[in-house]
Amino acid sequence: MPKYFPKLKQTHVRIDLDAEGKESISCPMLPVDALPELNACSEALGCADTVEKYMQVKDRMIALAQTVLPAEYAKNLPRFQVDKLSELLAYLMYGDSDDQPKKPDEKN
Repeated sequence: MPKYFPKLKQTHVRIDLDAEGKESISCPMLPVDALPELNACSEALGCADTVEKYMQVKDRMIALAQTVLPAEYAKNLPRFQVDKLSELLAYLMYGDSDDQPKKPDEKN
């Protein structure tokens, strides 16, 4: 029996812009070759022992997310706390099982 691996062809994620999920955007995922930078940011964040180093890592994280987010949303990334920025980057890199459009019979 064949195995199903939808992540092999996934190139976009859906990002909800409001709590009800009524407004969302389709955003390209980070390319796989961005994974080393994402891992480097994670490691540097764990070693950041000054506010200056912490902010440098945050700037790197913002720059990474800006490579795929539409400009109108990317300009607001500095408002994110690092934990939410990390969550966003992980989603942009790996996606999620619920990021595909719902079938008509899968209503909430």
